[in-house]
Amino acid sequence: MNIDRAIAIANRVVEAGASHAPVVRPTVPGSLLVIDGDGLNYSCAGFEDTSPAWAKEQLFTRIKNLRNACGAEDVLLHLTHPSSHKRHRYAIATIKPYQGQRKSHKPKNWPYLRALMEDLEYSISWSDREADDAIALTAYDHDGPVFIASEDKDMRMLPGFHLNMKDYEITHVPKYAWDVKDSKGKQFGAKWFYLQMLHGDSVDYIPGLERWVNPKGKPVLCGDKTAIKLLEYCPNDVTAHNTVVSAYQDYYGDQWADRWVEQAALLWLSRKHDAADWHPDNFHCEHIIAAHSRLKERINAAIEG
Repeated sequence: MNIDRAIAIANRVVEAGASHAPVVRPTVPGSLLVIDGDGLNYSCAGFEDTSPAWAKEQLFTRIKNLRNACGAEDVLLHLTHPSSHKRHRYAIATIKPYQGQRKSHKPKNWPYLRALMEDLEYSISWSDREADDAIALTAYDHDGPVFIASEDKDMRMLPGFHLNMKDYEITHVPKYAWDVKDSKGKQFGAKWFYLQMLHGDSVDYIPGLERWVNPKGKPVLCGDKTAIKLLEYCPNDVTAHNTVVSAYQDYYGDQWADRWVEQAALLWLSRKHDAADWHPDNFHCEHIIAAHSRLKERINAAIEG
């Protein structure tokens, strides 16, 4: 998560009193609440003059409130270990450095809260992936309802019951659902991944499709509105895949497959125990297979080098 954005979220949480106690829901048998611990750290750390005691109380109050709001039977908190290679995303990215715009500043209480969370019996710190990928793994692996609590919009592509961390609204995204929106119009489901393949992710410095070639043959920026229009009439991931591939071909020409695979590998949240799950595995045209092999060779060379 972008540090400036995370601090802004923390400020809004403090100012708006977003940690107010929710209505306590009955426990859902077999259910699991998975929390993005990286984001929770920032949102609970407060300001430079915030005491560690207040930050600690805020942390555990928010975990309790999130659990009460959804009725989860158990809690699992995922963290990205400071030494994590983040599924080799730094080596994958060639167009722009992955998370290259981030600043090094962290809130004063960040290290303290981090240590607290790592000591919790229900937390896992990952060195071979990001917390986002770990949440994806849990969303597909857990045999029961999964509630997802995160401020990070990347998680919108995942199935589960998404718990809004401000007002506790729950949005259900069934497995393999294509197009789901919450009451505020935010996009969820597999469509979100393909929208990101077009407009990218500015928080992580992932460009997506750098330029879209419009009907007049002019390459223009591919922003959120353009991406939405391009996928507006796509009823499923197959037609969306073809639409996105065509857009990449129009701009990148013969290099389209390598560009497509690179962006997919950066944006896709791995849902397998093998963290080297670079992109959706249900599309395997010969060009993508070849580009995928080249990507793996490049990553392996970077690892061995």
